[in-house]
Amino acid sequence: QSEVISCEQQLAAERRSLPIWAQRCVWRDELDARANQLERISLQFDSAKRSLDGANEELQWQATSAEALRMRLADVLCAAQAEETKTEMLKAECRQGQRSVEELLAELVGERQESGEEMHPSTVRRLREVEWLMETIRACEMAETYDSNPPP
Repeated sequence: QSEVISCEQQLAAERRSLPIWAQRCVWRDELDARANQLERISLQFDSAKRSLDGANEELQWQATSAEALRMRLADVLCAAQAEETKTEMLKAECRQGQRSVEELLAELVGERQESGEEMHPSTVRRLREVEWLMETIRACEMAETYDSNPPP
């Protein structure tokens, strides 16, 4: 321990023996080293900040794009629902028209049969065409129903 104390005393004596300018130079070198370290840290910080800013801009763009897509999806779903409603209305009108044609056809045939009158051949031919058309329409509807709701 006495050896340590003597070494410390010798070191202190050497420091006192150095000129003041030498002590200032040592401190200046250390300050320069610290300034260089601080400069490197500042550059790294600036680089990290630029990266974070870029990532933040990208996230903001993605959020904006996602919101625009959500809005567009809502519009498309609304339009699809409107088209579905319109389609159902048209189908209902078509079914009503078919029922009306079938009723008129039945009335015409019934009246002719009740009166016992012979129908003109062209009228008979047209009635058969109407019946064939109605059967074709029913068959198409059955196929559509089958296509949209196939059996398991």
